[in-house]
Amino acid sequence: MAGRSRAAVYQGRRETNRGVTTILDRIVASKRREVEQAKQRLPGEVLRSRLKGVAPPRDFFGPLAAGGPIKLIAEVKRAS
Repeated sequence: MAGRSRAAVYQGRRETNRGVTTILDRIVASKRREVEQAKQRLPGEVLRSRLKGVAPPRDFFGPLAAGGPIKLIAEVKRAS
């Protein structure tokens, strides 16, 4: 946060030094381009219509908030 105003940090703004971009800036810019391209390939209306018959996502917060001594979410992967 050094060198940047508190308001800029909290509002999600990033102030650069002399126009220098960071790797994070390049990643964000690239991801924004990817999202725009994906929206062009699959418009929101089409995506929403495809999601109408899909089961709702699992509730992960409920089991964690419920009573009991163990609270665990795990992902098991095969060895790579």
